[in-house]
Amino acid sequence: MSAYLVSASKSLAHRMKALPYAPRVFGVCMVAAVLAACQESAPDAHQAGGGALSEGAVAMGTDELVGCYGVVQDEPAQIKINHTTEGFSMQMREPKGADRVWDAAEPLRVLSIDEGWSYFKVNALDLNKSDAQHIIARTDGVMALMHIKPSVQNINPRLDSPYVMHILQGSNTVYRLPCDD
Repeated sequence: MSAYLVSASKSLAHRMKALPYAPRVFGVCMVAAVLAACQESAPDAHQAGGGALSEGAVAMGTDELVGCYGVVQDEPAQIKINHTTEGFSMQMREPKGADRVWDAAEPLRVLSIDEGWSYFKVNALDLNKSDAQHIIARTDGVMALMHIKPSVQNINPRLDSPYVMHILQGSNTVYRLPCDD
């Protein structure tokens, strides 16, 4: 395809020599715009590796996922996401009357958008892969948490929260709530 564009631009440049100056400038700008539009863009930071992201990627905003989440805004959080030197982990709230508030931490990993989208590709929220900003998931695949781009939340009436969680085989919006340790 690029060889065709090069030969077409040379042919166009040859024809433009006969034109007055103003149309030639316009023609050169159009050729430059076409060639620039046909260049391959650099891969997105989330899509470059195709798999789990390195800890260096954490600096790009995945720490926004740390906190507590629940399905209902007026109830205590049910899931807690932590980030330590070992990486991300999640904990589930223990039942009332238990000796502790949260269960043992389960490891999470930061996923590329391409890899993480497999959890959310079937959803009733009208989400597309390009809507995702960050995705982390349990290593056993039972849970994944996606942070949606703010612009998507503003235009999608089905989203009343910037967080979507996949648990087992369903996806739903979840709310970031205070952690009541």
